[in-house]
Amino acid sequence: MRKSILLVLIIVLLTACSGNSNNPEEAGKLNIITGINLVDVTGTTNGVYGNPNVLRNDSGTNAKNRKDDEPISVSDIISSVFTVYPTIVEDVFSIGTSKKVKKLWIVKGVPTRDFQNIDFESTLSNGMYTSKEIGDSAVEDIDLQTSGTPIINVSGYAKGFYRVFIETEEGEIYWENISIGYSEREANFW
Repeated sequence: MRKSILLVLIIVLLTACSGNSNNPEEAGKLNIITGINLVDVTGTTNGVYGNPNVLRNDSGTNAKNRKDDEPISVSDIISSVFTVYPTIVEDVFSIGTSKKVKKLWIVKGVPTRDFQNIDFESTLSNGMYTSKEIGDSAVEDIDLQTSGTPIINVSGYAKGFYRVFIETEEGEIYWENISIGYSEREANFW
């Protein structure tokens, strides 16, 4: 009997300490990356790795809401406010947006396999991060004051995972996850 109780306690303790959290508050940390939308150089979304914790639009139409055989084009993404393409980056990426962007930040990310069961579309929101909070964590801070398709050069960045944040003229903040310097296969951390 004592061995059974001890075994149950050990299992409970190991489960509690495993770090496999699904707490939305933990998942909302500024630098956490839980997945990447696979967007190619033409702006077409071809799938996802993990469970991307991104906010690309107001209406929750991220890549996971589409049918598997239904690619998303740049015009579809731009109509939903914001995207980065490609998301597996070698030297440069483009920003597609339907709104005027006044600020862009790039924050070094920390990939995690946790939070794969969270519905980010219902937990992420525009007021989640402040521009000061993002700016304080950013490795790059760019004043854009533009609409259209700016191209951002990241050839000098260290290999790794990053988060790209934009702030619109209206003060709305959106973000996408990218990898820099990895092949598509290497970028599949999840």
